[in-house]
Amino acid sequence: MVYEILLRRYMLDTLAGDGFAFIHGDVRALQIRADGHGRRVAGVSLKTANGALRLDAEIVVDASGRNTRAPRWLAAAGIGPPALEEHPCGIFYTSRFYRLKDGAEYPLLDGRTSLAGGVAGIDLGYLKAGIFRSDNRTFSITLAADPEDAPLRIVAKEREFDLATRAIDAARDWVEESTPISKVYLYGNLTNSRRRYLRDGRPLLANFFAIGDAHIHTNPIAGRGCALGWTSALELAEALDAESGPAQRAREFDARVERLVVPWYEHQVKRDADALAINKALQRGENPYDFNRPDGSIDEAIRRRVIFRKGLRYATRQSVDVLRLLFRQVNLLDPPGMGEERPDLARLVLEGYQKTAEEDDAPRPGREEFLQAVQAP
Repeated sequence: MVYEILLRRYMLDTLAGDGFAFIHGDVRALQIRADGHGRRVAGVSLKTANGALRLDAEIVVDASGRNTRAPRWLAAAGIGPPALEEHPCGIFYTSRFYRLKDGAEYPLLDGRTSLAGGVAGIDLGYLKAGIFRSDNRTFSITLAADPEDAPLRIVAKEREFDLATRAIDAARDWVEESTPISKVYLYGNLTNSRRRYLRDGRPLLANFFAIGDAHIHTNPIAGRGCALGWTSALELAEALDAESGPAQRAREFDARVERLVVPWYEHQVKRDADALAINKALQRGENPYDFNRPDGSIDEAIRRRVIFRKGLRYATRQSVDVLRLLFRQVNLLDPPGMGEERPDLARLVLEGYQKTAEEDDAPRPGREEFLQAVQAP
């Protein structure tokens, strides 16, 4: 919402005299025309408060989010929907907003004095939690769990959400010093998804482009949606400037997305698969970090998971280089991964694991203890 307000203000202030306007309505169909090069978009048909409206346009950009109706529009035009690739995020999530009580101060956030915009993440394996500090004495808390973990679906209810937040050490002070100012919001049916608007190297519909979540959607808990949306929008602008032909523009945009956005999509798919495997193991009562098999052999995939988890935590406290790399990746300044081209950083992570391998860093509370707290009468 903040980005939308700023964008609207900028557009109105700078383009108001150039025939620019915001039109509120519901897109019902794409206008399409055929020429010697195939079919291309010619505008959209809208339903507005004042009735039906047709807008002619040489280029149409779909920025309507993960629930885009572009597949329906294309199918209605006889083109067929874009190929869809989907992978589970492995979560549903619930959120609630709060305001501090009179006289109360913001608690510490991740052990430090909090600032507006600050975030603290808590990963219990079976449950993820986030505390998001805002301004005007407000903040929000988010809880995320496996949608197939039936006992944990209860956190979508207000009483149980409150009990859950009080059971988590990092969130307890925040809840006790505040008053809820919203209901508990529930978000589900989440997937990492990618739609392909090229077929055999040609656009499904020339001069029609999708950006942001309408094109590639990643797990919202990773917090990269806005950044990747802006990236795809800026790269589309560059592609339109670089090429003049519709097919060339489509291929140029696709190549840019492949280089700058798709790696983050693939990275998130792998991370979610690993997180879901940990969650399922905890639901079965197993230790997801035990890499010793019953026959005495080593599960290398689990061992790498443990080395990275423990080693990275230690390395970020000891090395500014590792911390800088993480910050650069969080802000999409570097591609995902731990810098395979930096063996010195990988060595620091391994050293961190060797120094902390025997430490008990199991998440607290454990799943059974948490469920008892949430299900308390």
